[in-house]
Amino acid sequence: MVLETSTEASRIEAHASKVRFPRRRLVIATLYALCVLFGIGIAVNAIALAGMVPGLLNTGVTAVAVRYLLVGALVIVLDATTLVLFLSFVLTVGRKAEFFSKRQTARLLVLGAVNAACAFAGLLMPTFTPPAALGGSLTPISVVPELDLRSLVLSMMFFALAGVFEYGRILQEDTENIL
Repeated sequence: MVLETSTEASRIEAHASKVRFPRRRLVIATLYALCVLFGIGIAVNAIALAGMVPGLLNTGVTAVAVRYLLVGALVIVLDATTLVLFLSFVLTVGRKAEFFSKRQTARLLVLGAVNAACAFAGLLMPTFTPPAALGGSLTPISVVPELDLRSLVLSMMFFALAGVFEYGRILQEDTENIL
């Protein structure tokens, strides 16, 4: 019986995962496309927030405007953190074919926590009505604190996926121990 080197073992494991999951490339391409779309959304939000800075600071309610800008920046930072973590998850799946591991489960848990923080960050938003010219509409837009349900649902999805991936990791270890 010949002992395999670690590179041979990783090559065999990667080949085995490709055999078990033939549509992996399609899934990875879709996940990369989601990352690109999410990145574009973050960039658009950041540009819009940066464009609002001069108008908000000249409204006369500087303290409220600064709070609005700080919360808006916090949401953008949390979204960018989500993007980086999700991209790390996708790169690990794409390059190493590593689906079920402790690191992947931990990434999913952190993604859930960051999305939960993003959902509740909207509750920190001040209540005010900026001038109509700032909003670009004929009637002023009201800004009110709100719970971001999209981020909350994403958070629950990531927590559920973390549980599924942890269960998959346990099953994979059991299978490897049997063989």
